[in-house]
Amino acid sequence: MEIHVDSLDFTELTIVDMNGEAKTFNIHDELKLSEYTIQQEMYTQSSKYAFWSSLLERVRAYSEAESRKLEQIGASVNKQVRQGYTQQKIKPTKDVIESDILLNESYQKQQQIVEQWNYKVKQLQYIVKAWEQRSTMLVQLSAELRQTNKNGGMTNPFSH
Repeated sequence: MEIHVDSLDFTELTIVDMNGEAKTFNIHDELKLSEYTIQQEMYTQSSKYAFWSSLLERVRAYSEAESRKLEQIGASVNKQVRQGYTQQKIKPTKDVIESDILLNESYQKQQQIVEQWNYKVKQLQYIVKAWEQRSTMLVQLSAELRQTNKNGGMTNPFSH
């Protein structure tokens, strides 16, 4: 089986704010843990999770706004199509009207925009899920490190 995608580099994410300033994140580096940074990562986990969750919600709001625009375009085209058929004294079926809407150029352009925003939402959902899993992993690692310290350093959780 072959799966063709435009890029296999899913680790870079660039966020551009309303002022046009771009900030690029390497998701792999953001989520990475090591035995040397675990304590610092435990302190910053909640703020990083909050950042990515807030970003997801903002992108989700943008996606929903674009979906509403698509609905508005669809309604407008629907009205135009029905008026056109009424002037021609033709009674179209629901399927004919839906086909005309789907073939409308402005509807198709907006549909592409909605699909792009939906993709961004899904990608951010995966990133937020990774932060949630990372939180669970930090709890487990810190418990193992406490146990290691209790045992005099005999079982390092990073050694397996």
